[in-house]
Amino acid sequence: MMGLEVLDLGKTYPGGPPVLEGVSLSVAAGERLALLGVSGSGKSTLLRCVAGFETPDGGDIRVAGRSVLGVPAERRGVGLVFQAPLLFPHLTVRENVAFGPRVAGLPDAEVRRRVDEMLVRTDLMAQARARPHQLSGGQAQRAALARTLAARPRLLLLDEPLSALDAPLRRRLREWLVTLLDGQDVPSILVTHDGEEAFAFGQRLGVLHGGRLAQVGTPAEVYARPASAAVAALLGAENLLPGVQRGREVQTVLGTLPAATERHGPVTVVLRAEQLVPGGQFTGQVTRVVFAGTGQRVTVRTGDGLHSTALWPLEEALTPGQTLGLGVRPGEVWTVPPES
Repeated sequence: MMGLEVLDLGKTYPGGPPVLEGVSLSVAAGERLALLGVSGSGKSTLLRCVAGFETPDGGDIRVAGRSVLGVPAERRGVGLVFQAPLLFPHLTVRENVAFGPRVAGLPDAEVRRRVDEMLVRTDLMAQARARPHQLSGGQAQRAALARTLAARPRLLLLDEPLSALDAPLRRRLREWLVTLLDGQDVPSILVTHDGEEAFAFGQRLGVLHGGRLAQVGTPAEVYARPASAAVAALLGAENLLPGVQRGREVQTVLGTLPAATERHGPVTVVLRAEQLVPGGQFTGQVTRVVFAGTGQRVTVRTGDGLHSTALWPLEEALTPGQTLGLGVRPGEVWTVPPES
């Protein structure tokens, strides 16, 4: 089934640089896409263009196979959930959830059926008579999702809906949301600046950088093989080292390393903290030690002024100022073009 197609979308606000440039993506029916990017990367603008709250300068947006350019937001069949749960304060949870079906003119019996279904699915039946001010943050966001899904949108857009919640509640609601959407045919897009959230939600992951779609693929693909240094940094790669590659070998301050792909010339080597291990010929001075639960994150400064971060065992006590030897875990390293 067709879901969403965005084709070569562009958007520039008067007097400013382009916010979106040539963005093309698709989301199939029932598919979950996570869009990851820093503030200002164009995430929310993309959602607002798809929803009909902004008009793009170029390109096309198709929902269920048909262009929606020029179609008013209220007629696009797109549900949008924001960071703040926008519930009607004078209505109960049941009345909020019933709002969309009632506006659509559905018979009372169908309205009740949809509302009961969504209250059960969102575990809010006990709060059906409560008003928004009587709900917790998590309950209010679930009510906002129930109200949106009760209207049976053709597409669901989620604009960082969990970012205002504390971390444990955010994780629980994220798992609940994935389970909820797995039972729906509606395609969905979640925009976030949180890599963990993007990995947990998306069946596919897109990375927006500077208004362009820098990469899209499965979370595992994008994590293991980032298209650029910017994508790698956004996905948590803390060590981006300069190197010179000749074929499948790359020379770095950490020595000569085997590369996963063949390149020639200057490159940036992508190394995650867990790829740096105790021992090896590389030495440096510890500048920072941070407890990280199962280990400690150690920042080491080399003589050339570079800083590298390694994940170190808790058993070895480290203090700033001491000299440390470390190496690279055996295996091929990923490289990208420099300054990409």
